[in-house]
Amino acid sequence: MIRHPKIFWVGVVFLGFGIGAIVIGENDEAGSAARMGPSYFPIVLGGMLAAVGVIGVARSDFGSGEPVGRLHQKELALVLVPVLLFDLLMRGAGVVDVAWTANARRSC
Repeated sequence: MIRHPKIFWVGVVFLGFGIGAIVIGENDEAGSAARMGPSYFPIVLGGMLAAVGVIGVARSDFGSGEPVGRLHQKELALVLVPVLLFDLLMRGAGVVDVAWTANARRSC
């Protein structure tokens, strides 16, 4: 039973990022601590993140806490939409066009 939902969801996020880093890092050679390959750091960091996530999920069973509040969709969209728009413009337009678009939006 989840008694502390905030710690549980933080643990799930860390676990997801950790597993994602490990999966992405498996494509290249990892090497060893003395002779690191290109995916050594992502795999080690992903393992650490996953361990913190497991600890967070396990800690959520102990103690009690307040429930998770509502998801602030407007604020989330205000952050994510410009970042995604910047990414799409950079691929197709280039730095000058993106800088001009950002400056034009800022002056409105």
